[in-house]
Amino acid sequence: MAGYFREGTIAEVRERANIVDVISNYVSLQKVGKNYKGLCPFHSEKTPSFTVNEERQIFHCFGCGTGGDVFRFLMKMDHLSFPDVVRGLAEKHGVNIPRIKLSDADQKIFLRREKLFDLNNLVSGYYHNVLINEDGGEKAREYLKNRGIGDHTIVLHRMGYARDGWDGLLNFLSKKGFLLPLAEEVGLIIRKKVKGFYDRFRGRIIFPIIDSHDKVIGFGGRSLGDTPPKYLNSPESFIYNKRNSLYGLNVAKDFIRSADNVIIVEGYFDLLSLNECGIKNVVALLGTAITQNHITALKRYTKNMIITFDADEAGKKAAIRSLNIFLNLDISPKIATLPSGLDPDSLIKEVGEEGFKKIITSSTPLMEFVIEESIRKNDLSSVEGKKNVIQEIVPILTKIDNKIERDLYAQEVSSRLGVREDTIFKQFSSDRKEGVDLQRQGVRLMGEDLAERILLQLILLKDKVIHRIQEEGIIGEFSNKHYREIGLLLLSVFNRDGKVDSGKVISLLEDEDSRSLISQLLLEEESIIDFQKTLENCICKVRMNKIKAERKIIALKIKEAQERKDEAYLRECIISRQNLLNKERDYKQAFSHLNG
Repeated sequence: MAGYFREGTIAEVRERANIVDVISNYVSLQKVGKNYKGLCPFHSEKTPSFTVNEERQIFHCFGCGTGGDVFRFLMKMDHLSFPDVVRGLAEKHGVNIPRIKLSDADQKIFLRREKLFDLNNLVSGYYHNVLINEDGGEKAREYLKNRGIGDHTIVLHRMGYARDGWDGLLNFLSKKGFLLPLAEEVGLIIRKKVKGFYDRFRGRIIFPIIDSHDKVIGFGGRSLGDTPPKYLNSPESFIYNKRNSLYGLNVAKDFIRSADNVIIVEGYFDLLSLNECGIKNVVALLGTAITQNHITALKRYTKNMIITFDADEAGKKAAIRSLNIFLNLDISPKIATLPSGLDPDSLIKEVGEEGFKKIITSSTPLMEFVIEESIRKNDLSSVEGKKNVIQEIVPILTKIDNKIERDLYAQEVSSRLGVREDTIFKQFSSDRKEGVDLQRQGVRLMGEDLAERILLQLILLKDKVIHRIQEEGIIGEFSNKHYREIGLLLLSVFNRDGKVDSGKVISLLEDEDSRSLISQLLLEEESIIDFQKTLENCICKVRMNKIKAERKIIALKIKEAQERKDEAYLRECIISRQNLLNKERDYKQAFSHLNG
């Protein structure tokens, strides 16, 4: 991906965009020694394992293994491409990016994205003009007026109208010279069974779906009557995924920051009606349940999130299901309980801005709501009912990071059920122990290629040992193919530049596992005390491991020779085995001498 830009440009952007400052916009960091630590934004954790090193300009989470540089962080956090991240940081920090010729493959990907964005932007303008200025939009204007949506809100969200015809947009795009297959790709038109195309959206209010970077990524459409389907949305495409997208975020983001909270609603008109009454820290889901990506996107602006699902059983179940996702990302959300049969759109028309704000202010922690719902649906007069509540609630409690909050909820459950507190806490401890055991198992599994791993770490941390490593040719003897490939890459960078620049190495690595390994090795520097002794130990250990593997192969060959009664081949194998034993003895002696 580095091929999009000159190497010097990437280095300059990385140097100016201090990784601690960038990540602090998303994660609360505390200085611990020479590093900064915080709770990982990419997985749930109780103890901070997300580490940022300002000197090396890298981050690594020792919990989930994610790591890299400032570019990789923003790519993962904001779901952006490498070129988009570099350009954004360059613009923010005043770095001029000279034009550079892309590879044919990269050029095609870049141009495809830009063409689709340009197409959607053009179509958004077309629909908007029909609604605002043309006679064909009069019926839609009247509909919106009756629903209380004024001109300011219409313009703010670039709302539009698709005429009730089969080829209005089709003819418009044909005249503009756009290739119709592009419009088909993003679902604006649909291919006929015989020949030609027809418009997807017909006789509908149009809601452009715009991302936080002001790019139109898709569309929603609402029929003026109750003709099914009432709502119709763009299909997922190269630039649109509803599980990653939120309606209205482009408008809401600054208001969310200012209010330090966000209201999450389910529908377009829920959001529009709230906006119309002056409440603009609102985003809407796009016909899907809340996802981790939705919450991650909102965490950029606030950690205070309020959901307003419908008060029916389906809405309650959706709210309860969402709690685990919130807690996994260290968010303790609230839920605004709406009167039965009302959604935010209809409610605010009844109670007005101040009345709705009172409901939001009195919203309940979702954890309390979940406890109440669990108690409501289970028979507490029975042992089985109480057991069900404990089994439902305790796994959720284990995900609450704040110990005081967690213990208070446990005490509340204990009191409500008439069950001793230690029963709740025993179950809680059992669940936590299971998680710790899994973590320990993971650590054991990672220790198999330790010597090879440490040699990679030495290359990254101590240029002085690299000549010795090259003289020994030890990287080529690695049994772990992944480590061997990374080691050879590190040596090639050293031979070309005279040093191993960790930032440059990370930019050269395409797969996340490799970047994660590099960032972790760089941040474990303090684990090595005597570099020279460690180097010699690891070389011995790699060769001893290699001999051990070769001995297993020879043992199989000896068995084969014995079964075939091939005396010549058997003698040859026995001699090879003895040579390996002699080598192993020498390395063991050297290893013993090194470690005194």
